[in-house]
Amino acid sequence: MRYFLSLGSNLGDKEKNLILALFSLEKEGVEILKMSSIYETQPVDFPSQPWFYNQLVEVRTKAIPEALLDLVKKIEQKMGRKCGQKKGPRIIDIDII
Repeated sequence: MRYFLSLGSNLGDKEKNLILALFSLEKEGVEILKMSSIYETQPVDFPSQPWFYNQLVEVRTKAIPEALLDLVKKIEQKMGRKCGQKKGPRIIDIDII
């Protein structure tokens, strides 16, 4: 199945975080088909936090949506994402869109 993922980071080495997330997806058998450029965007609702680096990725995997969601949450946690404030700062955010 094909999916589109939105990646975002606004803590630490933001570009490196995006690259590590992509590497982690590939390591788990997710094929990266296309990637957008990396864009810097202003945070929503919390303008005092650092700006985000964002990237859109088209992927292919045999995983059903629920399994892919479990995988991206595992990658976020492994990279150090902490549960907490919604729309708050984060090392990595991976959304299925």
